[in-house]
Amino acid sequence: MGKHSHDSFGDIQASVGQVSAGIGVISAWFLLVVAVGVAIAGIWIFANSRKDPNATADQKKTGMWWLVGGGIAIVVAVFNLFISRWWNSEVHHNKGFAEAAGTMAELSAITDAFRPPMTMNTNPTQSSGFSINF
Repeated sequence: MGKHSHDSFGDIQASVGQVSAGIGVISAWFLLVVAVGVAIAGIWIFANSRKDPNATADQKKTGMWWLVGGGIAIVVAVFNLFISRWWNSEVHHNKGFAEAAGTMAELSAITDAFRPPMTMNTNPTQSSGFSINF
């Protein structure tokens, strides 16, 4: 903090909140693109399973579930985008929201930093399953 800097801790938190809200909107758009991709794959799988005379009932059912899953994914993604855009708008118009968003983003980063790494469980006698190492 130099002699011309008037940034307070709240201003820094607000800036972090605005950046994290913007990232949230970008990730919501990404989720919508993925959901549309799943729906398109569902349409393609569903249509091809109906055209194929050799398709089994399970293949036709799989195509239907991809189609239903894609539709549900689009609804969830649009809702997520709506909420993310609303939050981003509030963060840019209300310093209290921005400070809260910045605090939540920083706390999330801190808890992620101290979370133990996940490892693959290769012992078949343990029933805890497996996890992925990042």
